[in-house]
Amino acid sequence: MYGRGLQQLLLLTEEKEAKNGLIQERLKQEEGKTKELITDISHQLKNPLASLKMSYELADTGCLTSEERQSFLQQGLAEIIKIEHLLDGFLQISRLEAEMIHLEPVAASLKNTIISAVNSIYMKAYQKNISIELNEFTDLEIPHDPHWTQEALVNVLDNAVKYSLPGSRIEIRVNPAVSYLFIEVEDEGIGIPSKEYTRIFQRFYRSDIPMVRKEEGTGVGLYLTRKILEEQGGSIRVKKGKRGSIFQMTLPMGYVGRPSGNV
Repeated sequence: MYGRGLQQLLLLTEEKEAKNGLIQERLKQEEGKTKELITDISHQLKNPLASLKMSYELADTGCLTSEERQSFLQQGLAEIIKIEHLLDGFLQISRLEAEMIHLEPVAASLKNTIISAVNSIYMKAYQKNISIELNEFTDLEIPHDPHWTQEALVNVLDNAVKYSLPGSRIEIRVNPAVSYLFIEVEDEGIGIPSKEYTRIFQRFYRSDIPMVRKEEGTGVGLYLTRKILEEQGGSIRVKKGKRGSIFQMTLPMGYVGRPSGNV
């Protein structure tokens, strides 16, 4: 009897130590993620803050004409807007990684979600004379979070508009399969080097291509898109198109993520 009781006590002790070990490991991982995020934020803010400081220091000197002073003030304002975009991206990432953004999947029209995303980006495309065409498809009501899925699509469409030349075309195709459906966004933009096919979905990653560097961006959008889709059991990848790139997103016909989970 005593031997059996001792054995049970040892088993309980081992289970407790194993649980404590898992908790410690998770805390260590969270600490690592926090340090990495802080390092990334510091690095991303360094350049615009330095540029902002220089712009206002130059504008404050007494040896400039009114036109030159105005030019430096406008440059400073542009840097402030860039910092605002960065901070907005940081807030979304921190909430995402702290599991504070909640997915609420419901059976909803996929076509309505896609059209809402197109409407959100329409004026940007119109200003560059870029057409966005949604190929006709039979609408499907699939379990997904309309708001965050729209956000994921907007990020992809925004990049397509941003890195495409005026007068080009963006095509959206929806192809259902057995258990998944595919949403493809094909542009006629600058294309993406194959070595960057996975990197572009990493947090804060931005290509060294001159046209990419010239445009405003934080390297957050595609990372958020990947996380949003993966949480719903989907995925995203990029491949070479006829003239530009094809972003292929998948969503399951039936929701396989955490029903009350978080992005």
